[in-house]
Amino acid sequence: MKLSALQEKLARLYLRLNGYFLSGQVVHASMHIATELDVLGVRFPFHRQPEREILSSEYLQIPADKVDVIIGEVKGRSAAVQFNAALRENKTESVEKLVNWFGMFDANDAIEVSRDLVALLKTSNTNSPENFKQLIKNEFSIRPILFAIDRPAPTKNHVKYVHGQEILDYIWKCLRPDESRIDCSVTYNYEAWGEEFADLVKYFKGKTGGVGTAGDLYEYFSVSHDKE
Repeated sequence: MKLSALQEKLARLYLRLNGYFLSGQVVHASMHIATELDVLGVRFPFHRQPEREILSSEYLQIPADKVDVIIGEVKGRSAAVQFNAALRENKTESVEKLVNWFGMFDANDAIEVSRDLVALLKTSNTNSPENFKQLIKNEFSIRPILFAIDRPAPTKNHVKYVHGQEILDYIWKCLRPDESRIDCSVTYNYEAWGEEFADLVKYFKGKTGGVGTAGDLYEYFSVSHDKE
């Protein structure tokens, strides 16, 4: 398995366990692909799963009263923690195509939202490790979030991103509870998770010695590193 593919699956499983419906998206241009999004997640404000006996991650700062849309990009190894150029360097056309694909806004609002999103994505914006960037429009929250699997938690003057240990720890708490749950069995056929997640769930269910690190995960799957 390629390292980037495994890292994307890890981020997607993290979001799914936090109650998000998931997709990817290819943004087209006239002669080529303008950009490709690793993960798009949508979570509705009344989502709840009390039988799991675990709350959504506090780190993710999920808005309580909005339809939350996450535009996610996964960064591995030493890659710069920023969105690709097609989305952040005044590429309003690419962002507008993405907003139109979401289908949440009419033509006029989509133009306004796209412009505001481009401004939000610029690396020149003041960064903070305390809060994710967010755009609020009507009942929707749109949040561009980076997932940096191989990095520790962000520190001062960094943009807030979802770091690898946060992802691993949350997945572990969901799949390996300390005590049995009354209404939520943790014994099932791994294939119930579908082709995308079955192998990851099997890894966490079978791992000994605690949650471990991303390096443990890479070793288990014998990942091959992508070309820089």
